[in-house]
Amino acid sequence: MIQPEKLFVCIEMKTVTQESTSTAALNRIREIPVGRRFITVSFVSEQFKILVWSPNYRGQVLHHAVVYKTNHVLFVCADKQSIIYVLLVHIPDNVIDMYIRATTKLYELHLMWYQEPITTFDSLNFHHAVDNDTLMLWKAIGGKLSSFFQENPGINPAHDLRPYIIDLWNKMKGGQDVVSRQLCNTKIDFRQLSPRAFLFIRQIKTQLLNAHIVYRLLMLKLSVNIQQFPTYSKLKEKLNTMCTFSDFLYKFAQQCTSVTTSPTSSPSETSQASTSIPKRNRFTWFQSEEGKRRRLSNDGHTLQQSTAQRRCLLCKVKTTCRCETCTVHLCRFPHGPNRRSCWTKFHENKVIELIERSNQNKENIQTLNC
Repeated sequence: MIQPEKLFVCIEMKTVTQESTSTAALNRIREIPVGRRFITVSFVSEQFKILVWSPNYRGQVLHHAVVYKTNHVLFVCADKQSIIYVLLVHIPDNVIDMYIRATTKLYELHLMWYQEPITTFDSLNFHHAVDNDTLMLWKAIGGKLSSFFQENPGINPAHDLRPYIIDLWNKMKGGQDVVSRQLCNTKIDFRQLSPRAFLFIRQIKTQLLNAHIVYRLLMLKLSVNIQQFPTYSKLKEKLNTMCTFSDFLYKFAQQCTSVTTSPTSSPSETSQASTSIPKRNRFTWFQSEEGKRRRLSNDGHTLQQSTAQRRCLLCKVKTTCRCETCTVHLCRFPHGPNRRSCWTKFHENKVIELIERSNQNKENIQTLNC
């Protein structure tokens, strides 16, 4: 009887928790014509690229093999109830050697300075990434770990160990991945902003999320006795039922609107003050409900004579006539078969259309508009 070969493997598990990701995992295994859920694949094969679907996951498989000094990694894909498929991934020696050479080269180019005394660097060397105290703390932790491994060669590699302070952080961090997901789901559509502006927006969103967390804690303290919860998990379950982040943002926006709106202002003034006209796609915007209210309102649309010529919104002829209320240029003289100007059509018609002009007609109208 042939004895099965014994392998030392590292296990990497990926759990799909949503119905869409679970369905995608089942579809991936159906694409492989082997007809079973335990598959042996090579790291450089197409099957491996299909079944280990993320480049980050493929990099994790290779990194685990290098750290644990093995050529095999067991990749398990499962949902909440069952295992979907299992891969026994074989990593060739040449791939492992290439990865070690690449990481060693990166270390020599970018991390050799970490071996030098920390006092040889000033604050400018660290830029905005970290402060001196934090780097010195991590350097001290790394030095203690290195000396500990040298004195105790029989223990597990550093990949399996974590300092006590890191263990506390993992227990009390409060779901940092959940916070990141909430901030990503709160999208603000600002285009053509500088990277610094996006950092400011991220900071504002983080402050709003922190305010939401404090608001829920205050609501909980005012409504129930916190001592009645035996564990922190029970407390979190109660917090999650009190107020969602979207509801908090809605209430916050309502309060800001009520504060900024003057009580003596009329409804038309309030709607126009809160409605800003976009700088692009104005023709489309003026056909929307907000745009119609602006251009068809009974408020006085003042004709302003601008110094520079701009193209009319409807017929694209250059003109100096501008509506100060709607902030668009419009021809003030009538033209066309019904003898109505673009100004009149824009401020009276519920539906506006673009007007095509011949070159000769454009020259005549442009002469009148100047």
